[in-house]
Amino acid sequence: MTAYIAFACLCALAATAAGLDVKRARIPNTVTYPAAAAALAFWALAGAAQGGAPGAGVAASRCLLGFGVALIPFLLLFALGGLGGGDAKLMAAFGAWGASWPFVLSTAVYAFLVAGLMALGIMIRLGIVGLTLRRIGHTVLTGKPPPRPETGASPEVPFGLAAGVGAVLAGIEHVLEISWPWSNFGP
Repeated sequence: MTAYIAFACLCALAATAAGLDVKRARIPNTVTYPAAAAALAFWALAGAAQGGAPGAGVAASRCLLGFGVALIPFLLLFALGGLGGGDAKLMAAFGAWGASWPFVLSTAVYAFLVAGLMALGIMIRLGIVGLTLRRIGHTVLTGKPPPRPETGASPEVPFGLAAGVGAVLAGIEHVLEISWPWSNFGP
């Protein structure tokens, strides 16, 4: 029952963050920080209900592990300019609700697949597939990206939406008891 409650909370977070990212192109701290704190409180209480004080400590530790395992690599991606700070904090909040590194891995895999499909759709819609492939080829051959074209800004993919879909798919794996090598949800 605990995993189902966590999954419902995760879905609410995913829907909220996705909506904000699509509408405002940002995920505010007022969403990510309380979500991570609520996950820690939830898992500590759930652990205490199942195993007393030691259970609370174990569950809280797993929550913090999920948080950290997601935060560190996604903060690195943020520092490299690959995504926004809200996206990194959102992934950390998802990691806290999933309370395991396999959940974070599963969420990331799905999120990047969804983001890639979204990017492909945007490139097709804007007619820039050829230009994008030439830019990628230039980067691969020379080791540095070509100068940005002067014809407007590059389109952006709302990664919060992709991450939300990824987290929900990872949660569904657990709810349906699908066992992939990387899937695990909760302590």
